[in-house]
Amino acid sequence: MEEDIVFYDNVLKESFCKYLLQDSLQKLSSSREFSRSNFHWQSEIVRMSAPVLVRDYDTKMSALILQQLHDRGVVDDKNYKNYHVMNFIWTRLSYIPWHSDQAYISAITIYLNEYWDPNWGGIYLYRTREEARQNIKGYLPKFNTAVKNNNRVSHSITMISMDAASPRVTIQLFTKTGSN
Repeated sequence: MEEDIVFYDNVLKESFCKYLLQDSLQKLSSSREFSRSNFHWQSEIVRMSAPVLVRDYDTKMSALILQQLHDRGVVDDKNYKNYHVMNFIWTRLSYIPWHSDQAYISAITIYLNEYWDPNWGGIYLYRTREEARQNIKGYLPKFNTAVKNNNRVSHSITMISMDAASPRVTIQLFTKTGSN
């Protein structure tokens, strides 16, 4: 049986991961590619969060990311091309409350920041079905790691603090089809 939550280290080539971080920050300040935000999400997911900026990767960049994830065993042969690949910029005071991504079969987050201080928030919290509701686990974002939520596990992201030195930058992948 597939594990509910799986963590992976070194999911992308290090130089490519650094490129994706720099590209994200450069595009944030010099383009209009981050054309959407969490304000288009369901109100129970947005709540009082500050903006989470969103851009879709183009077909070529999505394919490069997916190929590396496939090579590392994060996504399998069967349906890996069905993932929607996006880039999120988490601004200060942004967060996501508890939810379970019911519309998706699989969700993956890749952390791009080379350093993330635990005092900056942005911690991935989760609780599996087998555990009591009060037994919450957390994961501090770590450069070039991924968390894969295979079975719609309830999770949230803690608020990014006002003293965060930079935005929290992630790649988000979601699929509605297949079992990955």
